[in-house]
Amino acid sequence: MPNKKVLVIGRGHIGSYIKESLDIPEEYHWKGLMSELTEEKLKELNPTIIINASGKTDLHWCEDNPIECNYHNVLQPLKLYYRFSRLNVNKSKKSLYIHLTTGCSWDGPYKVN
Repeated sequence: MPNKKVLVIGRGHIGSYIKESLDIPEEYHWKGLMSELTEEKLKELNPTIIINASGKTDLHWCEDNPIECNYHNVLQPLKLYYRFSRLNVNKSKKSLYIHLTTGCSWDGPYKVN
């Protein structure tokens, strides 16, 4: 991808596969918490594309922790999108945010035996 800086988020199978397949430099493979990817860090990295492959995928954990599941799989990706889009307002560069998601946004039934 000439002239594109691709930031891959996620240390699981998909994030690692994308990093290897696209030959993404290690500094553009974010393995930390999404909340730590601040506007300042985004400015420093200056990506043109973000591929978010991060999320909670263990269905049993998501069932037992619905609030945390929603936080990691819905709220944090939205916050990242807004941080990224704010940085690209009124810029001539084309930017792209790709969110690869799991089906784990649990909304019941809870504690089914």
